[in-house]
Amino acid sequence: IGGILAFGKNPQRYFPSYNIMCGAYGGNDFLSDTIRENELTGTLDQLIEDAMAFLKLTIPQRQVIERDIQRKCEYLYPVEAIREGIVNAVCHRDYTITGATVRIFVFGDRMEIRSPGSLPNTLTVENMLYRQFTRNQMIASFLSGYGYMERRGKGILRMRRLCEENGINFTLALTPDKSEFVVTFGMDDVRG
Repeated sequence: IGGILAFGKNPQRYFPSYNIMCGAYGGNDFLSDTIRENELTGTLDQLIEDAMAFLKLTIPQRQVIERDIQRKCEYLYPVEAIREGIVNAVCHRDYTITGATVRIFVFGDRMEIRSPGSLPNTLTVENMLYRQFTRNQMIASFLSGYGYMERRGKGILRMRRLCEENGINFTLALTPDKSEFVVTFGMDDVRG
């Protein structure tokens, strides 16, 4: 499976749910107006790149004045933290669950990255900040070789720090039925 996902010409031909579903909504839930939706397909690296492209077109921005003269747009969410969340979702999702896909949602007050499956082995939401575990060794090796990850177990700590530095709420959770791992970037305290 890993070889097809990393190097296949059309991996979703064989594994239709190993894609990323993206959606952006005008309000704070799925019932709000749809701004943009997209189903991303391709190899692992294409999925990551296309997800980042979708989000850069979709996530809110604010204008700041640089050097007291030049106007510049900045994303409200730290792009490096978002990239880390997407890479983690693609790498660590439970590929034994068919019919479920990585899902990324942008709402008015938050952004969510949802990855199929519960946490593996002895990992918990509480201890995962300080532990390293790779569910999919071959996929992690491929993504590491292509420069998408380091495999040192620092990604979630880096995401949390970047969010704190930018005034973004950062939470990790499992859905009540433990079928998805959810990374949430919240804008409760951000004024743009």
